[in-house]
Amino acid sequence: MRKRLLLLVLGAIIFTGSAFAQNPCTKPVVGNCIHPDTCCILPDDQCPFVPGDINASNSFNVLDITLFLSWMKGRASAVVPYSQMDYNGSCSVNGMDIQYVLRGGIPRCSLFICHQENK
Repeated sequence: MRKRLLLLVLGAIIFTGSAFAQNPCTKPVVGNCIHPDTCCILPDDQCPFVPGDINASNSFNVLDITLFLSWMKGRASAVVPYSQMDYNGSCSVNGMDIQYVLRGGIPRCSLFICHQENK
């Protein structure tokens, strides 16, 4: 009985401690991992880069979309961290990002946070 009570108390302490852990999105660092541990969607005014700008020209335009398509076909390499290519804020990079932009969506600010071994 005491053992069960002790385990219950320890479990409650561990759960409470994790509930008050620091939110990684309050001070995010741009990660370049394909499978992020955490993905943060930030407001544009807090974004450390121009959302959608994957050719590092400091603006989002049709050249970024062209580079994205070339990258997806394996004809070009990414110039920026992988998370900057997440146009729709889904926390993954795929063809849906191009579809989102072509339908009039405005690129969102996504930051992927990952561990060193996940890069």
